[in-house]
Formats: sequence, structure tokens, C-alpha cells
Amino acid sequence: MTKADSDSVVALYDLGYHLVDTIAEDALEAELASLKKIISSGSGEVVFERNPHNFALAYPITRMRKGAKDVFYSSYFGTIVFEVARDGVGAIEKALRAHPSMLRFMLIETSRAAGEEAVKIVIKEEEKAKKVLDEAALVDEAIEKTVEALAV
Repeated sequence: MTKADSDSVVALYDLGYHLVDTIAEDALEAELASLKKIISSGSGEVVFERNPHNFALAYPITRMRKGAKDVFYSSYFGTIVFEVARDGVGAIEKALRAHPSMLRFMLIETSRAAGEEAVKIVIKEEEKAKKVLDEAALVDEAIEKTVEALAV
């Protein structure tokens, strides 16, 4: 396989990103759509995405924006797995660097097996979280019933 052939081969990429925490909750969908638009404009196709959620950073991240230094202690973290020809990933990376809400990101080429395993792990984590929330709701319900019974 020549260099030109390997550049046109479609590969799977995993984008882990932190968006600035100054984005309003109701604007997150628009930010995610803008990231997916960057990927599709580079001829990429989204395979999997994990919506961004607020995340406390392990250490503050300083970033220059509009001539001022901003310090961030939290961010919105999300993941997008996508396919694109290797020669198209450079343009996507350049556009991600210029994205005004991007605090930091990591873009790595991954294998199909690793991508599928990551998706399985994310789904298991989300199922565990849902189970914990459901159990917490049951406990809250039991407490309310006890309080009502005592109030009578």
C-alpha cells in the first residue's frame, strides 16, 4: 500500500473534548451540533456520541480568550467517535482548535474493537447511573410516605 493509498483509507477516530463551562445548559445541543458539523464538513461520519456533561477539572486550565486570561475549574466533557479518511482528519483538527468554545480536546485514531468496547463501557456506566437514580427516587418516596404517616 502506498502513502497515497493509506491516506485515503477510512479510519475510526475518538474525540474527547472539554467545552468551556460558560455555555448555558440550553445551548449545549447547539455546541454539540457545531462539533458534528465540523466533522461532517471534513467528510466525517459520526458513529457514536456521548453528550457533554458538567465535569469538575482535576486542576484549573488557563486559556486566553478575547485578549483576557480566563481560568476554568470545570468544563463540559463529551465524546464523539467518527469515521473519516486519514487525509481529512487534519482539517477537522484545525477547525476544532479554532472552535471558540473548545477548552481542550484529544483526537486519537482507534480500532473498531476498541471503539465498540468504549461504547459498551459508556452504556454500562449510564445504566448504573440510572439504577442509582431510580433507587434514590424510591428512597425519597419511602421517606415522603413515612413523613406523611407521622404527620397524621
